[in-house]
This record gives sequence, structure tokens and C-alpha cells, in this order.
Amino acid sequence: MALESLEGKGIMAKIETDEYRGREYTCFWLTSASIFIALIEGINPKVLLTKTQEIYPENKLLQCIVEVSTVLGTDM
Repeated sequence: MALESLEGKGIMAKIETDEYRGREYTCFWLTSASIFIALIEGINPKVLLTKTQEIYPENKLLQCIVEVSTVLGTDM
């Protein structure tokens, strides 16, 4: 219920469904806008970059911004 609320606010998005022990679950991930919020809140940028490349492989600008933040930090 909480994830669906965050989805309604544009913070999370459904990316796929997965099955675990015969039950289907929806997998969520950050939207491109909320990735910036995660960086500011202190998430490990290297972990975020890995997931961003996996979830948003076509969004090179977003990947570049996350990668630059691993070097320069979020103060930029």
C-alpha cells in the first residue's frame, strides 16, 4: 500500500513482476526524478549508479549525473 502511494506521487514506478514461492509480486524502483532525492539524502552513489544503469539503460544523462556525483559529491 505504501509503495502504491509513492507511485501515485511519482516517486516510485513499477518495473516488473517477479514470482516467489508461487506468488507474484510487483517490483518497484525510483523514478528518474526521485534518483536526485536519493542522492541528496545520502544513498551510496555507486550502488545507485549500478541500479540506474540497469533500470534506465537509455537515459545516459541521468547516468552521467549520478556518476559525476560519485566523484564530486552532491554539493555540486
